[in-house]
Amino acid sequence: MEKIYLALVAGKLRKPAGLIEEKIGRHPVHRRRMRVTSLRGRTATTEYRVIRFSNQASLVECRLHSGRTHQLRVHLHHLGHPVLGDKIYAPRFAKNFPRQMLHAWKLGFHHPGTGDWKILEAPLPADFATSESNLRTTNNERCLDSARHDKRAPHLQMNVSFFS
Repeated sequence: MEKIYLALVAGKLRKPAGLIEEKIGRHPVHRRRMRVTSLRGRTATTEYRVIRFSNQASLVECRLHSGRTHQLRVHLHHLGHPVLGDKIYAPRFAKNFPRQMLHAWKLGFHHPGTGDWKILEAPLPADFATSESNLRTTNNERCLDSARHDKRAPHLQMNVSFFS
């Protein structure tokens, strides 16, 4: 199974793509929260690629290699780029957004009857698309173009026509 998400995060990530391999465990005091920890944490891996960016925010594609509770939110927060609208992990970045700016974009799986690889894609919700539209700059187009044509990671290839 393959799960790919889109996230609007605070700030501009230093690297345009990367792999986050950090263990995640429950916060010892704030029990609703998870955190990166080396003690009693469960292995979690997230692959990411920046699609668009500005100095204030970035649109990031994230692929889960594991499925831990709040994994994307915790890993992105750990990098210093929390998901916009996240009231639990980044309340100061939540007030101008109607919800977490996290979208379950693609789900890939083997069909149980045929074994064929299937990919389901969910269109962007209007509130997410509206928030994302504020990221459009000339520099973003270069970043978007490189993500669209990168042949080294075919599982991250995407139809980005909804950004045009």
